[in-house]
Amino acid sequence: AAGLLSVNVLEPGKRVELVFQDYKKPGDQLGVEIALSTNRLLAINVKTYLDSPDNPIDMTATMGVMADGIIYTQSIDLTASAKNLEITVNNSDYQRIAQ
Repeated sequence: AAGLLSVNVLEPGKRVELVFQDYKKPGDQLGVEIALSTNRLLAINVKTYLDSPDNPIDMTATMGVMADGIIYTQSIDLTASAKNLEITVNNSDYQRIAQ
C-alpha cells in the first residue's frame, strides 16, 4: 500500500526482480531476483549506504545450484565506491562428504 515494492521483468516469462525501496534506511533498496519457472532464488541485490547517501554500497550475491539441487551463494560482489573498495568472493568446488 505504501508503494515501496516494484517488480522488474528481467526476462519475460523467465526472471523477475522484486525491489523493496527504503528497506532498512531511507533511499536504500533490496532486490530479490527469482526464476519464474522454479521460484528459485537467483540473486540478492542491495543498494545502501554507510553514514550518508554520499557513501554508497552495492552488494550482489549470486546463487548457484549443486547437482543435488541445493542452492548456495556462488559469488558475492561488494563495491563501496566512495572508499575505492571492491571485494569479490567466489565459492566453488563443493563436494559431498562421505558418511
